Formats: sequence, C-alpha cells, structure tokens
Amino acid sequence: MNTTRLFATALATWLCCTTLSAQETYPPEMFSAEMACPVAFTGTRPTISDFVTAYFSGDDGYPEIWGDCMMAWNAYKQGSKLSKGSAILLDTKNGYMRFTQNLGETYGDDWNDKDVYTVEMCYWNCTDNRYKVFGISLYGMEHGKYVGGQYDGMTLYIYDNATRKMYQVPTEDMGVTLSYDSQGDEYPIHVIRLPRTGKNIIQETYLGNRKTVRKYRWDGMRFY
Repeated sequence: MNTTRLFATALATWLCCTTLSAQETYPPEMFSAEMACPVAFTGTRPTISDFVTAYFSGDDGYPEIWGDCMMAWNAYKQGSKLSKGSAILLDTKNGYMRFTQNLGETYGDDWNDKDVYTVEMCYWNCTDNRYKVFGISLYGMEHGKYVGGQYDGMTLYIYDNATRKMYQVPTEDMGVTLSYDSQGDEYPIHVIRLPRTGKNIIQETYLGNRKTVRKYRWDGMRFY
C-alpha cells in the first residue's frame, strides 16, 4: 500500500471513529430538568461526597426518610455522631455511598430491627469524557419484607463536566424500565441495588410471593 492510500485509510478510520463518538453523546432534550445547585468540588474532578452534598443542597423539602438521610449526611461531614439507628458507609474510591436507618432503633414503639430503609448513591463515568451519571436508589423493608412506598425507586441524573450542573433524566431514557402495572390486586415492588463495585445495576422485583431478578449492564453511556 502506498503512502497516499495509507493516509486515506487512516483518515477514513479517524472520521468513522469521530462520527461514532459524536453519536454517543446525549441529545439536548435530556438537559431540560436542571438541578438547583451545581456540584461544587476542589481538585480535578468531583467525588461521591460532592455529588451527595450537591443533591442535598437543593431548595426542595426532604420528607421522612430523605430528611433523615440528609441530617445524617450533614452530621457525618461534620464528624458528629449520627442519630440512633442511622449509619453511613462511604466508599470514595468506588464512588459509592449507602445510608441505612433501622427504624426499630430510631423510633422503637411498633418498629423492630427488621424495619430498615436504605438509600444508595453512586456515579458512573461516561466514555465520552464529557459527562457522568449520578444515581440514587431508595428501598425499604418492614417486618422482614420489602415494601413499596411514596419515595422508593431510582432517580438518575446526567452531570456535565464542563458546567458542573446535573440534570434529572427519566430512567427509561437511560435504559432502565420499571413497570408498576398490577396483576390482580398485587403491585410490584422494585428493589434497585446500585453497584459499590462493578458498574451494573441489579433490579429485584417482588410480586406477591414471586421474585425476579434483572441485571442492567452499563455500556459507558446507558444501561441495557
């Protein structure tokens, strides 16, 4: 192969790769629901702590379990003792945070040690180096069984490295589909487990006495 043909082949390959890379970026309509507070951080990139702090810096109210999680996070950052029954696991290296609240220890009365609510947060680096995806999941267990509630489920955000802003996006636009259609008098309960290690999401669905498990694999931009 002569030099001219070699150069032409290399140029065509570069143009192909550039086109594919451009196609991987998110469409403009996915940046319409901007969070109130940008992600503030020092250094070259944000950590999971920065994402959690930004999430709880918004102007929305944080009712019930979310309010407990926010208060625990603020106490944790300040090095203060957490309230009884609350615990935080922070894994900065793997970009993961988990808050758990044992309602039996926190409130007593009709609650027991089998009544536990969990909030997980983590982020994924996108292959285009322009964005990250920040995820939040909440699920609860009462009397040893997972329960559905007003606040349970998963929320996803796209973080723009250039602007330091986050935008909420529908989970289905990122490849995660959660159906809440009933079967008779029964409604599905979804437990979404975010990864502390690895990159995949595990969805456990409980419908009556039946349990199904689905794995969502991360492809660098979305799940499938």
